[in-house]
Amino acid sequence: MFRESAATAAFFRDVTARPRLTLSVCLIAIGGAGVGLTTLVKDTSVKAFIPPDHPAIVADEHARSTFGLSDTIAVAVTVESGTVFDPAVFAVVADLTAAVSELPNVRADRVMSLATESSISGDGGSIDVVPYIDDALPTADWARDSRQRWLSMPPHRGTIVSDDGGSAIILADILDTGRADATYAAVRALTDAIDAPDLRFDVAGPAAVSGYLSRYIDSDARRLQPLVFLLVFGFIFLAFRKLAALPGPLLVVVGAAGGALGIMAFAGVPYYAITNALPVVIVAISVADAIHVLSAYFEKRSRHPDADPRDLTIRAMVVMARPITLTTLTTMAG
Repeated sequence: MFRESAATAAFFRDVTARPRLTLSVCLIAIGGAGVGLTTLVKDTSVKAFIPPDHPAIVADEHARSTFGLSDTIAVAVTVESGTVFDPAVFAVVADLTAAVSELPNVRADRVMSLATESSISGDGGSIDVVPYIDDALPTADWARDSRQRWLSMPPHRGTIVSDDGGSAIILADILDTGRADATYAAVRALTDAIDAPDLRFDVAGPAAVSGYLSRYIDSDARRLQPLVFLLVFGFIFLAFRKLAALPGPLLVVVGAAGGALGIMAFAGVPYYAITNALPVVIVAISVADAIHVLSAYFEKRSRHPDADPRDLTIRAMVVMARPITLTTLTTMAG
């Protein structure tokens, strides 16, 4: 009644003869690979998209090691009208600079803003170094004087204050790019807590981009991946109208997605921004073989309702073994 490959049938007969052992081995393999998820490292930096041996990356690493440079996070304070040379804006910039300097992952000695810089001028053979923001409560006269001194300092024009005077920048070097996410969130919390309707705060810089991508990846994964699981298993249920059709594909999907990411972690491959799509792709690909197997099994059961389920399983796998193996290998190669 059925045509079988003797070797293939013998293999699946041995596998199904010890279902608990087979299932245990699969679960141990999946669990062993999944343990790597605890060590998975996210790399959301812009440099992650550039080969490590690229001349620009090599030069960047050389500069970092030579001069102690690191990624920066920048906070732009922009006024709706007028300039930042205003006592109220000075107070905000000074307070925000001090708060950013105290963050755990920020190098306090590498924070730069109007509150940390001074103008330099010469008068009668002497050098006058005057801070833009006085330690005392800023006054309107001091703010106007600071603006005049800033205009005479080309290095500070277009750097700590925009050329039109409408925006002031706070630049901070971070210690560990791996914690850029927490630092970005902390800076955003500081700016969100400031009650200044006439001011706009923008957080930017390489560290901010890295931190934003990290938070975006987590948020996107929490929403998209469960949705994909629900859709996939919803379609499987609609296709077969049997709850018994769900456990097999579930094991395959969890094993494929969790195992792949776990092996990545063990191999030292970081989780990049673009990798966020990987679990979704794996779910879609891995469940296809399970659907083919289930289709073959239920088709044979409908034709031979009195046959032994194990025998039907073996015969279904004999029919599907070759096409599934070939499509799996071509998918892996792709």
